[in-house]
Amino acid sequence: PAKIIIIPKLIFRQSKPAICGIEVEAGTIKTGYTLMNANGDYVGVVASMEDKGETLTAMSRGQRVAMAIKDAIVGKHFDEGDELYVDIPEKHYKFIEREFKDKLTEDEYETLYEFLEIKRKQDPDWGKFGLFE
Repeated sequence: PAKIIIIPKLIFRQSKPAICGIEVEAGTIKTGYTLMNANGDYVGVVASMEDKGETLTAMSRGQRVAMAIKDAIVGKHFDEGDELYVDIPEKHYKFIEREFKDKLTEDEYETLYEFLEIKRKQDPDWGKFGLFE
């Protein structure tokens, strides 16, 4: 689980791909991860991350970089100051809940439950363990 914030006044390109300054608030974010907003809506995919001319494949809490987000349009999918979450598939969430919950850092744990609340607004049974699991 991971969460980023779009740093205000650091929008470099609106679309194709959207490029903006971000800070990782929780967890680790990697190239290729799908992002969603606080309403659970699809935003885009992390196309690349760069810091001082160096391309990065992963970033962890507290780091600030420029991020290219494929499929996203600033002002339509997100705005300056918005928090975006890594969209975790339900099967992966259940695996994390069952196998790795005790290995998460405090910020990852909090983000996982913020993410769960967002998903359950759309589907109250999202992430619940069924009879045969």
